[in-house]
Amino acid sequence: MTVAAQVLVSGYSKWLRGFGTVLFLAVLAVDRTWIPQAGPWAVLVAATIGLRSYNIALGKYSYVSLAPVVALSGSLLAGASSTVLGLAAGTYLADSLLHRKHYVAAWTNAAREVVSLVPSYGALAAVMAVSGTRAALSVDAIPALAVFTIVYFLFSRALFYYTLLARQKLTAAERQFVLRYEVVNYGFVLGATGAIVATVALLPARTWAFIAALLGFASYTVKRILEDAIQAEQLTKIHAMEEVITGNMSLDASLDRLERLTHRILDWRNFRVYGMTAGNFELLYRGSQSLTTDSEVPAALEELRDLVRDEGRAVVVREVDRDPRTIHVPTSIQSLIVQPLRFGDQLLGTLELDHHKRRQYGKRQEALVEACAHRVATALHIAQLRQPLVDTVERIGEQVSSLRKAAEALAATAAGMAESTKAISRALSNLDVDVADGVLATTELNEATRQVVRESAEAAASSGSASDTAKRHRQTIADAIERLVALKTFVGESSDKVDELGGASHSIVKFLSSIRELADLTNLLSLNAAIEAARAGEQGRGFAEVAREVRSLAEQSGEAAGEAGELVAVMQKRLQEVVEQMKRGQSAVGGVEQMSTEGLGALDAVVTSTLDATQHSRRIAETAESQETVFAQLRERMNAIASVSSQNRRDADDMSERAREVKLGVTELQQAMRELESIAHMLTEVTREFTSEQ
Repeated sequence: MTVAAQVLVSGYSKWLRGFGTVLFLAVLAVDRTWIPQAGPWAVLVAATIGLRSYNIALGKYSYVSLAPVVALSGSLLAGASSTVLGLAAGTYLADSLLHRKHYVAAWTNAAREVVSLVPSYGALAAVMAVSGTRAALSVDAIPALAVFTIVYFLFSRALFYYTLLARQKLTAAERQFVLRYEVVNYGFVLGATGAIVATVALLPARTWAFIAALLGFASYTVKRILEDAIQAEQLTKIHAMEEVITGNMSLDASLDRLERLTHRILDWRNFRVYGMTAGNFELLYRGSQSLTTDSEVPAALEELRDLVRDEGRAVVVREVDRDPRTIHVPTSIQSLIVQPLRFGDQLLGTLELDHHKRRQYGKRQEALVEACAHRVATALHIAQLRQPLVDTVERIGEQVSSLRKAAEALAATAAGMAESTKAISRALSNLDVDVADGVLATTELNEATRQVVRESAEAAASSGSASDTAKRHRQTIADAIERLVALKTFVGESSDKVDELGGASHSIVKFLSSIRELADLTNLLSLNAAIEAARAGEQGRGFAEVAREVRSLAEQSGEAAGEAGELVAVMQKRLQEVVEQMKRGQSAVGGVEQMSTEGLGALDAVVTSTLDATQHSRRIAETAESQETVFAQLRERMNAIASVSSQNRRDADDMSERAREVKLGVTELQQAMRELESIAHMLTEVTREFTSEQ
């Protein structure tokens, strides 16, 4: 309650008590008919006490009563002063003695009854005076009676609900609910008032007891009907709490809403909810609408909870100071109820209400508390069911977070793999080019080797031909020498011819010297060819040059051999001429044998050199052939390497493309994982709202 509301309520109460007291004393002072009417006003006191002892609660803040019957019927039958006295005294005694209210509250209620009745009675008198009606119990007084009943209803209800409306304690639905039952109750009040007035005015006194019994039974019946109807509507409100229980809110929020809704129809000093875990009770919720802020719960209530757990039923204490089970409960608690919270056969905890007034929890309140306890138990059970969901969702969130991190690592790996495959692809492309160049160089080297083989074979053939020619000429020369020896005696006779023959022989010597030099050069070139053949794998072109030189020398050897044949022919011709003079110049040609022997030796040397050149040429050809085979194998291997390199490059390109697709897929997976993580986080937040551990 705000400070302004407290000031309003306090000021209104003081005004009501003051004005009501003054009005009460004024009525008794002005109208002293109450003095001789001790019996009637005593009956009115008793009737007021009886009727106010069975108020029908409409909620926490309002109730209806049949006490207006005393005000209306007493005013018409006993007069204003007796009625005011009986009504005020009865109200004060009922509230202070039966309802155990503070004397100030009882005084305030009594003053309100006086303030409600006196102006209404004045309106009745005013209307009767205006209309000229002298008797209140006549047909002519019906308009005045109507004004009287209406004014009293409006005054009494306005004074009763003024503070509630000013403090906005009643909702729109509650105002409609209260107005409906106030009208219904006042209708019965009017009926009862009419019956009482008619009985007293028209029937003999001996029938009054019978009529009173009938009215008492009717009052009890109407009271039960109204209580059942009100309880049914209140239970309907409690049943409507299912929407609150199953709504998207935490356990604390659900219990707070349940407490607020229940607090509209039940009153308490403290509202507590205990949960039971492993046989032990634990405080789950303390009411926000409680009148006290004590943090400590009386230890004596633990025995009552144990009793509820053992017996499985509610413990209701209407008067704490008179119940042996609550001898240790503080005096600030005068009535309490401990209601078990059950869901099926499972005991989930207790719902506890206590009040500082006695007898606050009767049968109707017990039914309402039990209905509320069912909703609280349902809320607890739903919270217990939702907690595993919360744990599961949190674990899902953790797993999704781990998957997101793994996806990020996978994305980094995929990006690295894509870059690596690109680098591999580039390297394989370069290798492809290098291998293609190697295949081309190998092919060219193979062709050069084949050329060397062909040219070496031709050189060997030429050297062989030269060797054969030299062999054939050697035999011819040998025959010529034999003939020269045989014609030795004739050489002497032709000295001039011998001189010419000597000159020719000298030319032959020079020619043979050229042959020797050619042989030497051929030998040297053969050696170089052998060296180049050893290096043929790296310098094929140099080897080809050597081979060409060998071929050139072989041609020179053939030309030298031809010239030698021509010289020999000349020599034969001259020798023929010398033969004729052989006899005359035998002494002059005495050294022809030695010269012929030397010429034959030189020719043998030429033949030997030519044979060596032939053998070297053949070895070069054989080496070139073996190199050709090796180069062919090398070319095949290079082609295979080129094929493998090309396939590897294609595989690397394919791998790069797949790595790019994997990277794209991982990026999409990352996005999906982020969205899934966001959904999991949102789901976690939503499910956390279902429990008190929000």
